Amino acid sequence: MGLEFIARTIRTSLILSVAIFIFGTVYYDWAYSLGIAIGLIFNCANLYFIMGLIKYTITPDDRKPLPIFGISIIKFPVLYFVGYLILSADIAPVSSYMIGFILLFGVIVLKVLGNLLVDSKWMKLADSKKGASR
Repeated sequence: MGLEFIARTIRTSLILSVAIFIFGTVYYDWAYSLGIAIGLIFNCANLYFIMGLIKYTITPDDRKPLPIFGISIIKFPVLYFVGYLILSADIAPVSSYMIGFILLFGVIVLKVLGNLLVDSKWMKLADSKKGASR
């Protein structure tokens, strides 16, 4: 698991946010589902910038100060100011933003459990001829 795991998690979470928004709008309240989608997208953007900071600061190669500075300028003041504007706009309930923010961690847990299950002894036994004949 490396940075590609984080990129796959972000991609899966963005697809989940679109699905939640579509199905939540149809079957529930559009404002609440919009808040969940906004919270999930905000958390994905936050994780993306954290991934960029990790990539440019903790590497075996030389550090690159210009991308570190650029990502830090975008992440800390700009992203958090956008978060403040989202919360102060009162588009959706704050609880829906929090659910969307927490959903990314659920996606991470489910992806890790899926990777552990694929690498487990039970899955290898089910793929073998001996496990299939039982």
